[in-house]
Amino acid sequence: MKKIVFLSISSAFALAATSAAQVFVVGGGTSVSLNSDLLESAANLRLSGATATAAPADGFGGGDGFATVAYNIEPTTTFSYEEGFASFSGEITHTGTVSFELGPDFTSEVTFGDFTIGFDGARAVGDASGFFVQNTLVGDFDGLILFDVGAPGSVIADSTQLQIAGSSLLVSPELGGFLFDNNFSASNLTGAAVGLAQVDAIPEPSTYALIFALGALAFAFVRRRRSV
Repeated sequence: MKKIVFLSISSAFALAATSAAQVFVVGGGTSVSLNSDLLESAANLRLSGATATAAPADGFGGGDGFATVAYNIEPTTTFSYEEGFASFSGEITHTGTVSFELGPDFTSEVTFGDFTIGFDGARAVGDASGFFVQNTLVGDFDGLILFDVGAPGSVIADSTQLQIAGSSLLVSPELGGFLFDNNFSASNLTGAAVGLAQVDAIPEPSTYALIFALGALAFAFVRRRRSV
């Protein structure tokens, strides 16, 4: 019986070594700081409001002329990653909106929201990392990719946290084309840096923690058996 218990512990640690490297996101938040002065002057977009926002990460923001908001990451997000960020898959999903008045007279308004952050290697051109921010709010602009995300300044990706920091928000070709084609911008702003983003995600409880707990329980069982 004792041998079977020790074999079970050994098998559990072997399972942890092969399965715990993939970490699944279950919550957290994404902070966004938009250069509102630049958006208004260059693209005739005046920030007019936001809904379902959360508290931005401590110390995050672009300074004067920037508007900073944050959105909660939904528990239903499908994003997962390997510790060290050697690989990743899925999307990071959020709930919330941001609205802009449209120029040059600012009498109409457009609202984007329920943003997803996805990845497409084909978008990794120039300063873009391949990650992108997409509007999924039902309406005329459902599915419109708003920003490409620049290469991050730092990434922490382990079993306890995922932080992607120091990333620029770049006007996507889709948004740049929309603004230019509808005479909101005098030139196509594709690739222009108009903000910053930081992801602070919460992973599901570590598989390692569960395995260690099971190991401790089995060890206590063995000691009890020996003392009987």
